[in-house]
Amino acid sequence: MNAKEKRERLLQMLAVLAEVYEKDFSPAALNLFWLALQEYEWEQIESGLKGIIKTHMYPTFPTPAEIIRCIEPPECVSLKALEGWRSLNCAIELCGTYGSPTFRDPVVARTIAYLGGWIELCYKSRGMSDTDWDWLRREFVRIYQTVATHGGDTPPPQLLGLHDRENGTAPQLPQPKPIGEIMEKPDEAQS
Repeated sequence: MNAKEKRERLLQMLAVLAEVYEKDFSPAALNLFWLALQEYEWEQIESGLKGIIKTHMYPTFPTPAEIIRCIEPPECVSLKALEGWRSLNCAIELCGTYGSPTFRDPVVARTIAYLGGWIELCYKSRGMSDTDWDWLRREFVRIYQTVATHGGDTPPPQLLGLHDRENGTAPQLPQPKPIGEIMEKPDEAQS
């Protein structure tokens, strides 16, 4: 299904919900729902709308955030946060303070920015006690969950390491190393 078809189906479903909640919709409000939900597959959107129909107990029309919460329950966001934490640990080991990582999950980069940025986080990670490292993990997960549920659609920041920050500007830099679901050390990838 292409984006235009998905948008039309979403608008049809929202029109039905609007009838149930006796709500008139402006084109701007419909566009807002589309902007919030367009990144999801149609099956996910449909599942979220069904979840709203089954669980929404208030006389007000559900918000896009409530639909997203049905698509991505809090438990799912917690698991993604822990995956992001593993990606962060791998990136610190692979890239270090001098390298510039990118992450497949844009929320990881936003979370790192809230924690002070890439270089600052790498410096903090050196010589931390287990207690401090555990606190940082909990803080990462807490911020990740907040950014994932309320962070909006802003593009993730480019996380520059010392090398790239000191030697060039972001648009002219080579493609940074991607850090994602499957992570290998450079010497393991060659074997």
